[in-house]
Amino acid sequence: MLKKILPLVFSVVIFQFCFAQKTRPYSCGWQIKDSNAVNKMYQEKLKYWNVKKGETIASIGAQSGILEVSLSLFVDSINWTLEDIDSACLNAAEFKRVYNHFNNISQRKINSNFNLVVGTVSNTNLKSNFYDRVVLINVYHELATKNEILLQIQNALKANGSLIIMEKLAKKRNKKRRDCKHIMPFEPDFLLQLKNANFTLISKQESGKETFFEFRKINLQ
Repeated sequence: MLKKILPLVFSVVIFQFCFAQKTRPYSCGWQIKDSNAVNKMYQEKLKYWNVKKGETIASIGAQSGILEVSLSLFVDSINWTLEDIDSACLNAAEFKRVYNHFNNISQRKINSNFNLVVGTVSNTNLKSNFYDRVVLINVYHELATKNEILLQIQNALKANGSLIIMEKLAKKRNKKRRDCKHIMPFEPDFLLQLKNANFTLISKQESGKETFFEFRKINLQ
């Protein structure tokens, strides 16, 4: 009897998994189901980006644009450049699914522009002297070429432009994250890296286990 039941159970599980996969509104990133989840994400994460109406912003490591589209439900008229090295997530078809999903689940309307840019490990492919703000949300620890990327961000920002970095910080050096096994930033070293890259810290805010830093670009003569 057990031999007859097991294949049936296995078939049901496979069907449920496949059905769940097919009903996902988009493939990459967090699955945000409704407007309540969007509002919660804004309060816990997005409001700390300090984004202003009408800004031109580049998001490095944006994946499929979930956070940026969500934020655009709360702040109007943002000119976004979404950058990532993974074209399987950052592409027109996947972004359209993300955009449509958040447009459908929220009573607010998205009124922002989005440009998609695929970069490389060592090159963001961002425009020079173009952005009011650059954001790195849970991305800094993954950068293999931090000095090069920070130099490119300096070049991409307008005069007095700002850099937002959100990270989970380590209390000692060389501690690895559990999820991706990358080394977590140790705050004194992290702040020194940004100082050496000609950024000055203007604010620091904590939300849960995450810390949001805002740096101002130092204009070199």
